[in-house]
Amino acid sequence: MKKTIGIVIIIIISIVIAISVGIWLMDIHSDSQQVVTTLQKVAFYSDWKCGLKCGEKNKIGEIPSGARLKVLRIRYGKDYMAIKVIYNREKGWLIYSSDELELKNIVDS
Repeated sequence: MKKTIGIVIIIIISIVIAISVGIWLMDIHSDSQQVVTTLQKVAFYSDWKCGLKCGEKNKIGEIPSGARLKVLRIRYGKDYMAIKVIYNREKGWLIYSSDELELKNIVDS
């Protein structure tokens, strides 16, 4: 009886883990189906967690207007969206602003 309960618990835990990993992989895939175009020169940051308070300390550089970049990940903070991209072989984050960036699905662009 105890052995059966242990097996059932292991099966339930395995199913929960499999579902969680599946949702996570779907989220990554959904993010990677996006492209972002810079509408003006934008700052490029090393970390996304600084959000709207990102300053010179976290700044890697700037991306010129008109750059079209494939999205690697999208993260959400309390009042902002951060977009992970590669620019000049360096990974970094853009803080979304509708005045500075245009985000589109690859299929729609």
